[in-house]
Amino acid sequence: MKLSEGFTKPVFTVSSLFWYGASLCFLSMTLKSLPVGAAYAVWSGLGSVLTPPVGYFLFAQKRPVASIVDMVMIVSGRRRHAALVGSLETHAFTDAQ
Repeated sequence: MKLSEGFTKPVFTVSSLFWYGASLCFLSMTLKSLPVGAAYAVWSGLGSVLTPPVGYFLFAQKRPVASIVDMVMIVSGRRRHAALVGSLETHAFTDAQ
């Protein structure tokens, strides 16, 4: 999206829109087999973790130590949330039978 320069460069604008659409398509496919809470936790966690390295390597954006600590905290929180949601839904499913 950065390369589209505010959606003024058509090739990068179309590419951005394509990849956003693809990510939503893949998210919707995972919802067939995962609960919404767990799927969204993984999806947003991946975005939180993969975006900063892309900025660092492609655009030479520096990452202060505090932001790296923040990313670690986000990922650990997302993992705990996904585990908790999965645990609760498993118990709810077995209790309903």
